Amino acid sequence: MLKNKKFFVNKKAVELSIKAVVRLIIAVAVLFLIVFPACNKLRSYFFGADTGSFEAFVEGINEMSSERADSFVLRLNEKSAVIGFGKGANRYECFNCYVGIANPRPTIVVNRPDSPECADGACVCLCDKSFKLEGENPKIGQCGELLCKKIDPDIVSKTIIKKYSGILGIGGGTEHWNNGFLFVNGVSGANGLKLYNEKATLLYVEKRIEGGQNIIGVCNEEILNFNKKEWNLDGCINKDKD
Repeated sequence: MLKNKKFFVNKKAVELSIKAVVRLIIAVAVLFLIVFPACNKLRSYFFGADTGSFEAFVEGINEMSSERADSFVLRLNEKSAVIGFGKGANRYECFNCYVGIANPRPTIVVNRPDSPECADGACVCLCDKSFKLEGENPKIGQCGELLCKKIDPDIVSKTIIKKYSGILGIGGGTEHWNNGFLFVNGVSGANGLKLYNEKATLLYVEKRIEGGQNIIGVCNEEILNFNKKEWNLDGCINKDKD
């Protein structure tokens, strides 16, 4: 009788141990799958860049099928930027930006970072709270630290952001980006666009096949409205319109 009682006690202890292990596994899973990601998002929302929205932006670009468009919300702190560099390009360039006349040299540039993610193909980089412009002719965009991600499609070689009329209609042209894109929060005169001071930035991406390869154009509402007004385009890619 004593042996049977001891057997049942041991069996019950084993069952309790198994239940405790199962509960522990569930608790760990909840921590890693729910609590930690939520804390990271809260921390990034209040104290730093939302790297989650940046990574979702990059993943969305890579997962997009060709001949389609999509939109993404990017959260940028003040003095933060997202910069795209085309395949083989040494730098992003903004031509004729804020000057209203043709200039053979870019007026704003951001040099391609020395990062493994940007070594072979196109890439997109996040600069958090440290983007600034230095120098003149051209102004050079600088960042304390960049988080870069490789993207599968190339970036369109040219994006027109504005037209200028010249003097008495003579010598008109375009303000445009070469070899990439740049969107900034809270830094004036950075990319040829108006000053933006909102944390949430809505970006549009158009993806198509040209010359047998996928390319993307990236724009915001200001560029999208410009394309619609000037050429009745509903997308971001306008490189053949000047």
